[in-house]
Amino acid sequence: MVIKNRNLLKSKKSYSGLHFEDNYSLQLKCKRSNSHLHFEDNYSLQLKCKRSQVTVFVIIAIVMIAAIAGTFMLIKRAGTVSLSPAENPNEYMQDCMKKAADTAIVKIIPSGGLINQNKYFLFNKTQVTYICYTMLDKELCTNEHPMLTTEIQNQIIEEIKPKVEKCFAVVADALSSYDYQEASGELTAEISPSLVKIKSAKKISYNKDENAVSIEGFSAQINSALWDFSILSGKIANAEVNCNCGEESCNADVLKLSLANPDYELDHFVAGSGEEVYSIREILTGKVFNIAFRNCVKGEPEIFLP
Repeated sequence: MVIKNRNLLKSKKSYSGLHFEDNYSLQLKCKRSNSHLHFEDNYSLQLKCKRSQVTVFVIIAIVMIAAIAGTFMLIKRAGTVSLSPAENPNEYMQDCMKKAADTAIVKIIPSGGLINQNKYFLFNKTQVTYICYTMLDKELCTNEHPMLTTEIQNQIIEEIKPKVEKCFAVVADALSSYDYQEASGELTAEISPSLVKIKSAKKISYNKDENAVSIEGFSAQINSALWDFSILSGKIANAEVNCNCGEESCNADVLKLSLANPDYELDHFVAGSGEEVYSIREILTGKVFNIAFRNCVKGEPEIFLP
């Protein structure tokens, strides 16, 4: 029995040893295999997560951009004023007067603020108004436009009046079914530093949606250098006539005037027969205001009569 038990013990020990080694080997293989598989799966999962995060960020960015664009459009719409003559006749007339004045100012600046004048000098295909003129030789000229600013204001009114009246007719037609009434009023233009102000004293009234509406006067203003152009023209004219004709050159010092007025650049052109053109260029906009002189010269005058 003792020997039998020893054999049995040996058998158990041998079996246990074999079982332990095989089990350890199997576990090690499984761990290695599992570790390799786990690393690949984890990398793939991380890659998928990163792609998902990028997609989420792109979607969020698109949503944010759309929200900002929508907000901007709402603000823009909220700040937009209707220019319908029936819905907002005041704003409609203001826009009409501004556009008419803008067009008129662009038209009159190259010719010296006045157009269709009897006396002008043809310069670069533009009929430049003579500010100071004499047909005599070696004589000082006579200022043809001592009230140049007032004349320019009247010129603007002449240019814009038909357009403004046409716009009032549009308003009257749009409000004709609302008991529309109007009273005539003067149309004026005022040149001031950096601005041109347009005003109409016309009064209108109408009844709409059980509300009585009355508008007394309309106005608009335009940024313009006409004030400075007019002032500089006066200084040039004064320099031209305040001299001893025949003994000295009767010209304005354009360099000195340019230095004193840094927003403007002045140029002086003298024709072969002695006529002069002063060009005043606004540096910011590039607009050029031209004025002509025939003063203390020799030769036949260049004058164009209609």
